[in-house]
Amino acid sequence: MFAWTTSLSISLYLKVMRICQSPKERYFHLVIWGLSFLATFLPFIEGVDVYNLSGIWCWIAAPYIGWRLGVFYGPYLLQVIIIAVLTFMMIYKTRHTGMDKKLKIFKYFSPCFLGIFLIPTINRLVEAFTSQHIWELFLVHTLCQLLMGLLNVIIYFCYYTDDDNVPGNDNR
Repeated sequence: MFAWTTSLSISLYLKVMRICQSPKERYFHLVIWGLSFLATFLPFIEGVDVYNLSGIWCWIAAPYIGWRLGVFYGPYLLQVIIIAVLTFMMIYKTRHTGMDKKLKIFKYFSPCFLGIFLIPTINRLVEAFTSQHIWELFLVHTLCQLLMGLLNVIIYFCYYTDDDNVPGNDNR
Protein backbone atom coordinates (compact mmCIF):
# COMPACT_ATOMS: atom_id res chain seq x y z
CA MET A 1 0.00 0.00 0.00
CA PHE A 2 2.87 2.37 0.80
CA ALA A 3 4.54 1.61 -2.52
CA TRP A 4 1.34 2.30 -4.48
CA THR A 5 0.78 5.60 -2.70
CA THR A 6 4.39 6.56 -3.40
CA SER A 7 3.99 5.67 -7.08
CA LEU A 8 0.75 7.66 -7.29
CA SER A 9 2.50 10.63 -5.70
CA ILE A 10 5.40 10.37 -8.15
CA SER A 11 3.04 10.03 -11.13
CA LEU A 12 0.92 12.98 -10.01
CA TYR A 13 4.06 15.05 -9.32
CA LEU A 14 5.39 14.34 -12.82
CA LYS A 15 2.08 15.46 -14.34
CA VAL A 16 1.60 18.55 -12.14
CA MET A 17 5.16 19.74 -12.65
CA ARG A 18 4.74 19.04 -16.37
CA ILE A 19 7.83 16.83 -16.43
CA CYS A 20 6.00 13.91 -18.02
CA GLN A 21 2.36 13.88 -19.10
CA SER A 22 2.04 10.10 -19.25
CA PRO A 23 4.42 8.24 -16.92
CA LYS A 24 5.06 4.62 -17.89
CA GLU A 25 2.90 2.68 -15.44
CA ARG A 26 4.53 -0.62 -16.35
CA TYR A 27 7.73 0.58 -14.69
CA PHE A 28 5.79 1.43 -11.54
CA HIS A 29 4.36 -2.10 -11.56
CA LEU A 30 7.81 -3.63 -12.03
CA VAL A 31 9.38 -1.64 -9.20
CA ILE A 32 6.44 -1.96 -6.78
CA TRP A 33 5.87 -5.69 -7.26
CA GLY A 34 9.61 -6.38 -7.34
CA LEU A 35 10.35 -4.50 -4.13
CA SER A 36 7.26 -5.94 -2.41
CA PHE A 37 8.35 -9.43 -3.39
CA LEU A 38 11.86 -8.85 -2.00
CA ALA A 39 10.54 -7.29 1.23
CA THR A 40 8.20 -10.25 1.73
CA PHE A 41 10.58 -13.11 1.02
CA LEU A 42 14.01 -11.75 2.04
CA PRO A 43 13.40 -12.33 5.78
CA PHE A 44 13.08 -16.07 5.09
CA ILE A 45 16.88 -16.08 4.88
CA GLU A 46 16.71 -16.38 8.69
CA GLY A 47 14.36 -19.36 8.51
CA VAL A 48 10.68 -20.15 8.32
CA ASP A 49 9.89 -18.90 11.85
CA VAL A 50 10.53 -15.26 10.90
CA TYR A 51 6.83 -14.62 10.35
CA ASN A 52 4.34 -15.34 13.10
CA LEU A 53 1.15 -13.99 14.58
CA SER A 54 1.99 -10.63 16.09
CA GLY A 55 -1.22 -9.47 17.71
CA ILE A 56 -3.96 -9.51 15.10
CA TRP A 57 -1.56 -9.21 12.17
CA CYS A 58 0.76 -11.83 10.76
CA TRP A 59 4.08 -10.07 10.83
CA ILE A 60 7.79 -10.46 11.42
CA ALA A 61 8.35 -12.02 14.85
CA ALA A 62 9.61 -9.87 17.73
CA PRO A 63 13.13 -11.36 17.92
CA TYR A 64 13.79 -10.25 14.33
CA ILE A 65 13.74 -6.49 14.92
CA GLY A 66 16.46 -5.97 12.29
CA TRP A 67 14.20 -7.42 9.62
CA ARG A 68 11.32 -5.25 10.80
CA LEU A 69 13.53 -2.20 10.43
CA GLY A 70 15.00 -3.31 7.12
CA VAL A 71 11.92 -4.40 5.24
CA PHE A 72 9.19 -2.32 6.85
CA TYR A 73 10.19 0.73 8.88
CA GLY A 74 13.15 1.79 6.73
CA PRO A 75 11.28 1.70 3.40
CA TYR A 76 8.17 3.10 5.09
CA LEU A 77 10.00 6.14 6.48
CA LEU A 78 11.77 6.72 3.15
CA GLN A 79 8.42 6.62 1.34
CA VAL A 80 6.83 8.95 3.91
CA ILE A 81 9.57 11.48 3.20
CA ILE A 82 9.18 11.10 -0.58
CA ILE A 83 5.39 11.45 -0.42
CA ALA A 84 5.57 14.47 1.92
CA VAL A 85 8.18 16.30 -0.16
CA LEU A 86 6.37 15.68 -3.46
CA THR A 87 3.01 16.66 -1.97
CA PHE A 88 4.34 19.91 -0.52
CA MET A 89 6.03 20.73 -3.83
CA MET A 90 2.73 20.15 -5.69
CA ILE A 91 0.78 22.23 -3.18
CA TYR A 92 3.31 25.05 -3.51
CA LYS A 93 3.19 24.93 -7.32
CA THR A 94 -0.62 24.79 -7.59
CA ARG A 95 -1.58 27.30 -4.92
CA HIS A 96 -1.74 30.29 -7.29
CA THR A 97 -2.44 28.61 -10.60
CA GLY A 98 -5.66 27.82 -12.38
CA MET A 99 -4.75 24.14 -12.27
CA ASP A 100 -7.50 21.70 -13.14
CA LYS A 101 -9.59 20.95 -10.03
CA LYS A 102 -9.19 17.23 -10.65
CA LEU A 103 -5.43 17.46 -10.12
CA LYS A 104 -5.83 19.78 -7.15
CA ILE A 105 -8.20 17.43 -5.33
CA PHE A 106 -6.03 14.35 -5.86
CA LYS A 107 -3.10 15.94 -4.05
CA TYR A 108 -5.01 15.33 -0.81
CA PHE A 109 -4.79 11.54 -1.08
CA SER A 110 -1.15 11.50 0.06
CA PRO A 111 -1.59 13.63 3.21
CA CYS A 112 -4.59 11.48 4.18
CA PHE A 113 -2.47 8.39 3.76
CA LEU A 114 0.29 9.84 5.92
CA GLY A 115 -2.17 10.97 8.59
CA ILE A 116 -4.02 7.67 8.73
CA PHE A 117 -0.85 5.64 9.21
CA LEU A 118 0.60 7.82 11.97
CA ILE A 119 -1.17 5.99 14.84
CA PRO A 120 -0.59 2.49 13.39
CA THR A 121 3.10 3.33 13.03
CA ILE A 122 3.30 4.55 16.62
CA ASN A 123 1.49 1.40 17.81
CA ARG A 124 3.82 -0.91 15.91
CA LEU A 125 6.89 0.93 17.16
CA VAL A 126 5.64 0.74 20.76
CA GLU A 127 4.97 -2.99 20.37
CA ALA A 128 8.32 -3.60 18.65
CA PHE A 129 10.57 -1.73 21.06
CA THR A 130 8.77 -2.19 24.40
CA SER A 131 6.90 -5.50 23.91
CA GLN A 132 3.88 -3.76 25.47
CA HIS A 133 0.40 -4.01 23.99
CA ILE A 134 -1.67 -0.94 24.81
CA TRP A 135 -5.33 -1.77 24.17
CA GLU A 136 -6.45 1.81 23.39
CA LEU A 137 -3.60 2.34 20.92
CA PHE A 138 -4.33 -1.02 19.31
CA LEU A 139 -8.02 -0.09 18.94
CA VAL A 140 -7.23 3.27 17.30
CA HIS A 141 -4.66 1.50 15.11
CA THR A 142 -7.33 -0.92 13.88
CA LEU A 143 -9.83 1.89 13.22
CA CYS A 144 -7.22 3.90 11.32
CA GLN A 145 -6.50 0.94 9.05
CA LEU A 146 -10.19 0.93 8.09
CA LEU A 147 -10.45 4.69 7.53
CA MET A 148 -8.16 4.89 4.50
CA GLY A 149 -10.85 3.75 2.07
CA LEU A 150 -13.44 6.04 3.66
CA LEU A 151 -11.17 9.08 3.34
CA ASN A 152 -10.42 8.20 -0.29
CA VAL A 153 -14.18 8.09 -0.98
CA ILE A 154 -14.72 11.44 0.76
CA ILE A 155 -11.95 13.10 -1.26
CA TYR A 156 -13.23 11.55 -4.48
CA PHE A 157 -16.81 12.55 -3.66
CA CYS A 158 -15.73 16.15 -3.03
CA TYR A 159 -14.45 16.27 -6.61
CA TYR A 160 -17.77 15.10 -8.05
CA THR A 161 -19.96 17.34 -5.91
CA ASP A 162 -18.83 20.36 -7.91
CA ASP A 163 -21.70 21.03 -10.36
CA ASP A 164 -19.28 21.88 -13.17
CA ASN A 165 -17.65 18.46 -13.00
CA VAL A 166 -20.64 16.15 -12.55
CA PRO A 167 -20.80 13.85 -15.58
CA GLY A 168 -23.95 14.47 -17.60
CA ASN A 169 -24.69 17.85 -16.00
CA ASP A 170 -25.35 20.33 -18.78
CA ASN A 171 -26.45 23.27 -16.58
CA ARG A 172 -24.17 25.98 -17.80
